[in-house]
Amino acid sequence: MVPPPDQQLQQHVAGPAALVHWPREAGRRAELAALRIPRLLLVDADASPPDVDDDEDWARLPVDERDTAARLAALRARHATVTLTGRDLRTARGGVTLSATEAAALALLLREPGAVVARERLAAAMAPHVTVSART
Repeated sequence: MVPPPDQQLQQHVAGPAALVHWPREAGRRAELAALRIPRLLLVDADASPPDVDDDEDWARLPVDERDTAARLAALRARHATVTLTGRDLRTARGGVTLSATEAAALALLLREPGAVVARERLAAAMAPHVTVSART
């Protein structure tokens, strides 16, 4: 069942984050930014840190592994929220309006994060919006 327009389903979904050596991997930084993948810039000891976007952080080398892990975790957490309101899906990477069938399937999956959802339950959730067949 598609959530009503005034109901929100939210989950945190772990996504990728990348380590980028600055300034020697400036091109890679731009590629990852275009893909909207959060980035932790590891700044050379003699380099100036760049201005960072909201999906970036930086640390000066040498950096302790625990600090790196903590900064990566924080980046992932800031960019991991998936929100479904009615048929509108939003993430840190943008938003899209789903079909009623897509929204029904996603709503079921968001209600049970990490769980395996049986094909029959997905079919039942989508049935009001589409003719369900063996290939659905």
